[in-house]
Amino acid sequence: MEAASSPVETPGQVWLEIVIPARNESARLPGGLAVLCKKAATLPHHVEILVVDNASTDQTAQIVRDWPVGPVPVRLLSCSRRGKGAAVRAGLLATRAPYVGFCDADMATDLSALDVALGLLQAGATMVIGSRSHPESVVEARHSVIRRAGAFAFRAAARVVTPDVRDTQCGFKFFAGSVARAAVAPMQATGFSFDIELIARCQRQGARPVQIPVDWRDKAGSSFSVRRHALSAFAEVGAIWLTLRKDRWRGLRVLGVWRRLTTTVASALARMSAPANAGAMVGRGAEPEVATAAFPCDALSPYGSAASHPLAGRTIAVINWRDPWHPDNGGAERYAWEMALGLRARGARICYVTARGSGQGRRDHRDGIEILRLGGKWTVYPRVLAWLLPRRWSFEAVLDCQNGIPFFTPLVLPRRVRVICVMHHVHDAQFGVHFAKPVAAVGRWLEGPFSRVCYRHRECVAVSESTASAMRSRLKWTGPIHIIPNGLPADAAEHQPSRDISRAGPGDPPSLSLVGRLVTHKRTVRVLEVANRLRGTGIVIDVIGTGPEYAALASEIVARRLDDGVRLRGYLPELQKRDAVARSLLHLNTSQGEGWGLCVLEAAALGVPTVAYDVDGLRDAVRDAETGWLVAAQDRMEDVVERALKELADPRRRAEVAAACRAWAANFDWDRSAAMMAELLAGTLDSDASDLPSYASDGGKKTR
Repeated sequence: MEAASSPVETPGQVWLEIVIPARNESARLPGGLAVLCKKAATLPHHVEILVVDNASTDQTAQIVRDWPVGPVPVRLLSCSRRGKGAAVRAGLLATRAPYVGFCDADMATDLSALDVALGLLQAGATMVIGSRSHPESVVEARHSVIRRAGAFAFRAAARVVTPDVRDTQCGFKFFAGSVARAAVAPMQATGFSFDIELIARCQRQGARPVQIPVDWRDKAGSSFSVRRHALSAFAEVGAIWLTLRKDRWRGLRVLGVWRRLTTTVASALARMSAPANAGAMVGRGAEPEVATAAFPCDALSPYGSAASHPLAGRTIAVINWRDPWHPDNGGAERYAWEMALGLRARGARICYVTARGSGQGRRDHRDGIEILRLGGKWTVYPRVLAWLLPRRWSFEAVLDCQNGIPFFTPLVLPRRVRVICVMHHVHDAQFGVHFAKPVAAVGRWLEGPFSRVCYRHRECVAVSESTASAMRSRLKWTGPIHIIPNGLPADAAEHQPSRDISRAGPGDPPSLSLVGRLVTHKRTVRVLEVANRLRGTGIVIDVIGTGPEYAALASEIVARRLDDGVRLRGYLPELQKRDAVARSLLHLNTSQGEGWGLCVLEAAALGVPTVAYDVDGLRDAVRDAETGWLVAAQDRMEDVVERALKELADPRRRAEVAAACRAWAANFDWDRSAAMMAELLAGTLDSDASDLPSYASDGGKKTR
């Protein structure tokens, strides 16, 4: 990772947030908190302290609530999952400052090291670790021979995962905020060894550990017991190593087995051991008991952070035919990826499973999401099932996205794994367009009767009401169907065209646009009838996109002598695509059926109306005579386009339509759609009824 630039602090902005994990620390917290507040008040920046109460049974939380107001704010976060790692994770996820860190409640590390750490962060470091093994460190420790031997063995085990760090366990670590938050979101370790996973995940983000000397003094009161916790600590190191291996999801299962096994053994040893405070390994202050789960903490305010969301820590697979970087990606890929990003932002651990396109690697990692690519265009279906079968206990939920046919994941998953089938549109008519009659018949059977039986006890999501209606009437779907529409990025409406469309000149003619993949069922060739009708008007149609029909369309343009009326623009980067659409008078969509028509929304956000056929999906995306015009079955597109252009020739009417388009598009947002998906998943995982719009099995009546 390149050196991070030092952020500019604005008045009132929190510049540094310090997390203190605390479990039953009523004796040591007041003194440590007072020392930290005094030190933080001397810093030339706005600092806040966040104390995470880790299921304490004493007065720890009350001490924080009653803490006097001063120049350094002290906040309280509640974490019901026991384990120091769980508390640190919850605290770091609740931060927003450009710099963050954590230290132990007893302040065993002298806070003079804070000046050094912050100086390094401002100079561009992204991870600064206090190290008692540093040659210049001063360490006062009172440890037995057994404890020193245990510490030596533990450091040797830790070096297998983090070979560059000599002391992983010093409770004094500071980070660039973005790096820390990205690293802890998927973190699973909650016990003594969590530091190792945190450091390793920061290194995966590109951070290099800078180890600094500290003055460290062992203080009484540690809750760590060699006999009760040592076995679990070593086991957790092994589980972390497995989890960070390539097959991350198998590691999740091993982690759970290790925890159950070691917790049972440790409990048995504890019953035979001497008093609880029989000594501890080198250098740890107040250590909590080892956690028995790797899942998130409950914040004081519901959903206040990713750590407090019901999906936090849940393992979810998003299975889709392609990913957004596949050469043949489209709107379905955008939808699946945005859902994955939204669930990831709410703390879930996501694995995106898809097909492998030409030139793509088998594994990838983007935006904190693991991507696994299996098989090609058709072999992806059996290969996904074969991959999922031995991992059927590794996931808590699966988004099974249907593109013609779904992946039929319920065939290999146990009932406790929640499966949500995502349907964009019904493909029954399209099978006959792409395949011979026998193959098309098999496709319709798989999409209809077989899917209906396979998913009869599972939830389903449709992206539009017409898709849900088609599922009821054409596929005879009987289960609940929830409507979660497509969305738009936050900046979708911000683009300004590079020229005024009302003042186009000879060298820059007025244009219409068509955006989409050039495939048979999109019927892009029909745009040539529009171009032929507009011949001689000076209006040019920009066809933006590529696909298997590109060459045939190009040949047809030449054959019809429409070179001056149609421009094949091919693939355009996002900003260039937006500019081309924003400059057009109309956006066209010739498809015979869509789930929604994401390109229609994108055009509307830019104030450009759409002319489209009155078919499934498009009739949801276009509000006839308001944000565009729908072509009825008995009408021709060229007639409707001609009529629309006459209306738009009036500047007042054009401004009215553009305003209606922008207002309509403002109703759609990817984060809002992802929030609906997250609520549905949380409801199914908790076996609660969802409050999302759904088409219940009452013949299609919309219910809530």
